[in-house]
Amino acid sequence: MVDWPGLLKWTLAHQDGTKETNPNITPLDENTKKWLTEALEEYQFSEVKRMKEIMDEVTKLSKDDNE
Repeated sequence: MVDWPGLLKWTLAHQDGTKETNPNITPLDENTKKWLTEALEEYQFSEVKRMKEIMDEVTKLSKDDNE
């Protein structure tokens, strides 16, 4: 699993400013930004989200058993 925050921290720490950035770089348009955000969210595994899904299912099954 990739440690994205750690990679960002390392990258920023090793950027010494000796090389100019590309002046042709522009901000992402909204569609591309949305696509990238969704792609990264699909790639990452959220333990919290998964635990909520499991708890919802357990709660549902428990309610079904009590009826």
